[in-house]
Amino acid sequence: MRVCIAFVVFSEGPVVRVHVRATKLEPGRMEMSVVTNVFSFAFACPSGPVRRVVPETMVEAMEYVLGHRQHAHDPPSQAVLAQAQEQAQARL
Repeated sequence: MRVCIAFVVFSEGPVVRVHVRATKLEPGRMEMSVVTNVFSFAFACPSGPVRRVVPETMVEAMEYVLGHRQHAHDPPSQAVLAQAQEQAQARL
């Protein structure tokens, strides 16, 4: 059996970064579960900026740092952010 768990790990403006962990579970032996893959997705919220992600634990903080790094080096995320900033400037 496979299970996927998703976490919002970083947000800036309208861009939200989500990490999804795919885990293979052995029936009856939960301690034998194995993470098979970790996916990273970036979404743009069409209604504008979203709330900041605030890590509460060390694990969440490490996920936040990883999400920030991916966001900083992801040209499509940067393009969406730049477009949102231009739209905000145009409204002023």
